[in-house]
Amino acid sequence: MTLLRRSTKHMTYERNQVTEYVEFYKQCLVNLRDNRSILAYSKCAYHVVANLDDSHLPIGLPDVLYLPELDKNLLSVRAMVKLGAIVQFKSEICEITRSGKLLARGKIERMLLGNYGK
Repeated sequence: MTLLRRSTKHMTYERNQVTEYVEFYKQCLVNLRDNRSILAYSKCAYHVVANLDDSHLPIGLPDVLYLPELDKNLLSVRAMVKLGAIVQFKSEICEITRSGKLLARGKIERMLLGNYGK
């Protein structure tokens, strides 16, 4: 997964990982950082497993946009903070915690972050 700082919504292309799928009456256009615009077809809850050392933590993310044209899942820092998570950038590492529990850790690669969940 890739972590976004400016987006207000999480986004996924994986239809098989979602529940609570609610199709939009009219698809909405989403502008991506690479200057592409693609359509969001619905909102849903997305289920991911965070792999931390030797443990696996299932995490459910509500209010995620479904965009089948994406080539990777995108996590929104703003959306995580709104849900009560703390996102900390330390040197070349990003950590996401909630209620004192570490949910995810990833290495910062360029302006993107990798290694979250699957």
